[in-house]
Amino acid sequence: MSQLKNLTLCAVGANLFSGSFLLPLYNLSSLKFVVLTLNNFHGDLRIDIGFVFPNLQAMVLGGNAFTAEIPASLSNISNLQVLDLARNAFTENIPFSIGNLHNLYRLHVFSNNLGSGTKDDLRFLTLSANCSFGEIPSFLGYLTQLLYLHLENNIYLKETYL
Repeated sequence: MSQLKNLTLCAVGANLFSGSFLLPLYNLSSLKFVVLTLNNFHGDLRIDIGFVFPNLQAMVLGGNAFTAEIPASLSNISNLQVLDLARNAFTENIPFSIGNLHNLYRLHVFSNNLGSGTKDDLRFLTLSANCSFGEIPSFLGYLTQLLYLHLENNIYLKETYL
C-alpha cells in the first residue's frame, strides 16, 4: 500500500482489521480522506500525525480502540473539515489547538473519556458519553454557529445557563 503515492481516499471501515494504525498510510501524504471506522485498531496515534497527512479533509477513526491523548498536531491539517474520533478510548482534553482548524465544521468525540476544548465556529459537536462531570461546559455558549449539540450520557449535576 505504501507504493500508492497518488492515493487520495482510503476507506476500510467495518472490517475486522486490528493492530496499530495502518502503518503504510503514514507514507501517503496525498491522502485526503481516511475512513477506518468500526475496526479494532488500537494504541496511540502518532504525535506528528498532523504533519504526516497535510492534505486531509476528513479523518474518520470512530469505533476503534485508540488510546492516550488526541494529538495536538492535528491542528496542522489546515484543510481538515471532518474529524471523527468517537467511540475510542482517548483521554485528557480536546487540544485547544483544534480551534486553529478554520475549515473544521464537524467534530465527533463522543464515547471517549475526554475533557473539553473549544472551536467557536463548529456546526456539529458530539460530546456524549465522555464521563464529563459537573456543569455543562460554559464554552458551549460561545459556539454561535452550532446547529447540532449532543451531550447525552455524561454526569452534569448543575443546570448551567449557556
